[in-house]
Amino acid sequence: MSTEEIVNLPDPVFVNQCNKMYKVNNELHRSIDLFFYKYGIEQRTERRRHLLSFLEYSRLKQLGDKELVKLGSRRLKEEMEEYLEDSFIVLYMRARAVGSE
Repeated sequence: MSTEEIVNLPDPVFVNQCNKMYKVNNELHRSIDLFFYKYGIEQRTERRRHLLSFLEYSRLKQLGDKELVKLGSRRLKEEMEEYLEDSFIVLYMRARAVGSE
């Protein structure tokens, strides 16, 4: 299933898909979604894209034995802030590379 198909699923199916793919429970899903909403990402599908991207980012970072579900709210927030910082660096570098062509 593509990212575009996943972000357009009904809420319960989307949460279930996140659980299958990343072992994310409903409470953690809501916390991540709320973080992105408060950050200013108001459109639901855009928040879901970020949520999936964040979960993949976290998985790739190899959080050791810790699963996201076991992270406390402070550690989760730190991890999400790192994700946003890294995402903006990547976007900046892409824009800079395109501008220099």
